[in-house]
Amino acid sequence: MLGVKEVTPEAITKYSSLKVDPIHDNYYKCTDMVEKPTPDKILSLFSILGRCVLTPDIFDILDNTQPGAGGEIQLTDAMGTMARSKGMVAVDFTGTRYDMGNKLGIMQASVEVALRHPEIGDAFRAYLKEISKSL
Repeated sequence: MLGVKEVTPEAITKYSSLKVDPIHDNYYKCTDMVEKPTPDKILSLFSILGRCVLTPDIFDILDNTQPGAGGEIQLTDAMGTMARSKGMVAVDFTGTRYDMGNKLGIMQASVEVALRHPEIGDAFRAYLKEISKSL
């Protein structure tokens, strides 16, 4: 099971690209994936969010996975083998996605969590209003 989200054409080469077919609603069958695809290898604009539930046989697949991107054994390559042989279910996440792989995404998530925090939310909101006057 994979948590996935559609990303922009410009962003897909920084993530993974999945070959998916609709099942129903926001559920898809995933039958292939490529880690950090070059533009000619993009399968779709759906990418893994970093959330997945894998069966134990992923470890046997990893044992037989050759080094890929960056000369490292990539979990995505092993999951691609699993997707091609057994298929996987991809669920299109319906909430807000924060890219924790870049500084802006981390800051966006931090600000939104702080604004909703029961202890500091009001004070943080007041701080943002005050600081925004000088922007």
